[in-house]
Amino acid sequence: MDRGFVHRQGSGYRSTVKLSDFEITLIVSLMYKELAWLPDCVRTLDVTNIGQDYDMDSIAREKLGDV
Repeated sequence: MDRGFVHRQGSGYRSTVKLSDFEITLIVSLMYKELAWLPDCVRTLDVTNIGQDYDMDSIAREKLGDV
């Protein structure tokens, strides 16, 4: 089921587009309906507005090269 998310790490996913609260609620509701096993597997389902995304690994590695 492709809903416009990319896997980040662990169980974390990030939306590829900006979503409204309504859109997020709709997507989660559809996931729970379409994936009958999902509610039994989820302990928490957090939604966070992460704003700008920075790859700190690249930044740190670049700085290490300057040392």
